[in-house]
Amino acid sequence: MGAIQAKEDGGRMSAPLAFQLKAGDGFGAGSALQMKSDPSAPVQRLAIQYGNGSPIPADAQGIATAQNTARGVDIAVQHVGTAIADQVITDMGDGETIYIVAHGRAPVGDKAAVLQDGTGGELSGSDLATLLNDLRTRIKAAGKTVGAIKIEACMSSLSRKTEGGIFGETFVDAKPSLVADTLASLKSVYDVDDIEITGNPGFSTGTDFSANGVENLSPKNTELGLLASIVEQLWDVSADSWTGDAAKALKKDGKNIIRKYGADLANFDRDSQVSELISGTTAAAISGYLDAAEKDAEKEGDMIGVVSLLNTYVRGNPA
Repeated sequence: MGAIQAKEDGGRMSAPLAFQLKAGDGFGAGSALQMKSDPSAPVQRLAIQYGNGSPIPADAQGIATAQNTARGVDIAVQHVGTAIADQVITDMGDGETIYIVAHGRAPVGDKAAVLQDGTGGELSGSDLATLLNDLRTRIKAAGKTVGAIKIEACMSSLSRKTEGGIFGETFVDAKPSLVADTLASLKSVYDVDDIEITGNPGFSTGTDFSANGVENLSPKNTELGLLASIVEQLWDVSADSWTGDAAKALKKDGKNIIRKYGADLANFDRDSQVSELISGTTAAAISGYLDAAEKDAEKEGDMIGVVSLLNTYVRGNPA
């Protein structure tokens, strides 16, 4: 959510450290379905924040603000990685909606969908299943029902799959969304299938409680945004790893996006200032970068400006 995020796909946070939601510890302050709320209706929701990159803290606080007076108490934004106090569980309403607010990355290349904290930490669907199962256990022990879960993050309900045709593969092998991974882990690991989870299907701005709600980019522009993200991720690949399997998977994914959305990239060429940066087309420039036998610093320099313009373009033309 918020601005398209780059370079946030580093090391994974240790799940045992991230999810100690044990009792007694102190604590500091998609699917296309979207839970639109009547602003005049009372609401109860628990906001859990992951990462501090903008606009995550403000969005999480916005969700936590103006709680239902029937609850009788305001609960501060909670943070993944810090234990939730018993008093929070006590103060929560029955069936209260739970929001997990973070930046998200769709499945790309050979990488699964994750949440990102902006400093290299990631949460997988399995990690989220651990967090939610622990929280569900404590809520049920308090004699309450678990409400719906919303993963308020970009592309959290976006699955990407192979599309066949006379020209062969269009995208990489089928990869489930973060929502799907989380639900599958809840069932397979904890035998839990009574939690409703939704997410956002594209690059998104706002939350369910923002003035305009959640606004998602179209599938086309989400994919063009992912093309920019793929190029950004390849910047961090070392020269020695340029021909490795992970880099190959990212390049393959990027070339498949170019193949399917070439006409839309041509529109970008006409409607942006990219011609001032490169000669030829964006599709050809990015393809040349992806096809390079070795990591090419000169081509990478060209890509920085192209990606910046492409990120701005898809945001300004969401349809």
